[in-house]
Amino acid sequence: DPFARAVYVFSNQRRDRIKMLLWDRNGFWLLMNQLASYYNSFSWIRGSWILRSLSPLPRGQ
Repeated sequence: DPFARAVYVFSNQRRDRIKMLLWDRNGFWLLMNQLASYYNSFSWIRGSWILRSLSPLPRGQ
C-alpha cells in the first residue's frame, strides 16, 4: 500500500544510488542520494527482510 506510513527504499545494481518513496498528507516525497566517487556503495543487510520503525524529530531540531 503506497499510502501506508512506510518508507520504500530502492537502489541501483551497483548500490551507489538510492531512492526513497514515502507518502505525506500533502503528497508523495521522492528522496534521492548518490554516493561521492570515493565511496564504493551503500551497505545493505543481507538475508531476510528487516523492518525498522522511524519516528520524526521534534520541531526545531
